[in-house]
Order: sequence, then C-alpha cells, then structure tokens
Amino acid sequence: MAKRRLGQNFLYDPAILRRIIQVAQLDRKDLVVEIGPGPGRLTRMLAERVEKVIAIELDALLFEKLRAELTDYKNVELILGDALRYSYERLPEFKVVANIPYYITTPIIFRLLDARENLISMTMTVQK
Repeated sequence: MAKRRLGQNFLYDPAILRRIIQVAQLDRKDLVVEIGPGPGRLTRMLAERVEKVIAIELDALLFEKLRAELTDYKNVELILGDALRYSYERLPEFKVVANIPYYITTPIIFRLLDARENLISMTMTVQK
C-alpha cells in the first residue's frame, strides 16, 4: 500500500513500464539508478535489460519486501536511504530511470544535475 506522506504512487500498467524502458534507450552494459522502486515492477524489468540496477528506497518496509523478492536478481543493488543524499558523484557513468515521488521532483532533478559529470540521461515519470 502506498504511503501518502512519502508521495508514493506506484505504476502497475506493464504497457507504461515497457514504454518507460523503451524511451530510456537502455543498453545491456548500462548502470541504471532507480529512485523509489516501490514494489519493484520497474526494477525487475530494468534488471532483465541492463548490467546493474541501483535501486534507492526510503521506505524501510518496502525495502525489506524488495530485498526478499529480488534475491534472484544478482545485478540489483538495493539501497535503503534518501535519494536526495545519495553520492551519485561516486558512480561511473549511469542513467536514471524512475517514477519519482511528486514531492521530491524539483530537488531530485537538481541533485542529479549536481552529478552531471557521469550522468548520461534521466528518464523519469513525474506525477501530476
């Protein structure tokens, strides 16, 4: 169940998720950062297409559920933490693919632009 206080709004439609991945123009060798993986539907689809996914989840309950459900995906690194405080500057070249919570839209875009040296692209749905 989505938590309103965290601005959670999960995508369930497989057609929309496939379209997000298509627009992201992912390559098998890509490192993808997913902000707010929620129930992990997009995370699984990303993991099947790229070399590595770093999924940053703020919600401890969702994190624990994801950790249990994604054990078969050896190329997924789950991070329990705040995406606004993550050290993107330490990453090699990476792409961002995410359905970001509405309340961090502007701050996360600016935070990612701070790490633009290795940021290849951002493909994000932004809630209305």
